[in-house]
Amino acid sequence: MTVWRTRNEPDRHRARRSNARHATPAVLGLTCRQEAPMEIATERDGGTLLLTVSGRIDGLNAHEFQDSATGAIEDADGHVILDFENVSYISSAGLRAVLLIAKTVRERHAQFAVCSLTKLVDEVFRISGFDNIVPIHETRAAAVAAAQR
Repeated sequence: MTVWRTRNEPDRHRARRSNARHATPAVLGLTCRQEAPMEIATERDGGTLLLTVSGRIDGLNAHEFQDSATGAIEDADGHVILDFENVSYISSAGLRAVLLIAKTVRERHAQFAVCSLTKLVDEVFRISGFDNIVPIHETRAAAVAAAQR
């Protein structure tokens, strides 16, 4: 199994000025929830490459997500499934990366799908119309079975 992690990004929430209008939550006495970096683990199920993604996919790491996934796909000779069970958030930049990954897979005449979307990520996919572009399966087993038909 191969795991990719995004590099630690600088803290984007530092206060630029000392006044409260521009203060960070820490300056205001609030706490911020720290998200774990995005990770991608790869494994094979027969002729299908499974990319298990965890964390957030946003404007800070979408390009790295796309590069890591595309690098894994270059070594694959079959179908590709993105497992988003542990993805807590996806931005429009992340959706674009998914679309470009799907394009890369389809250019290789293989099937592409995503599976196990969290409620929030599923809502983003459906509102944006991605459910009409990319096959979505409820479980990993269903996605693998569909790819191997």
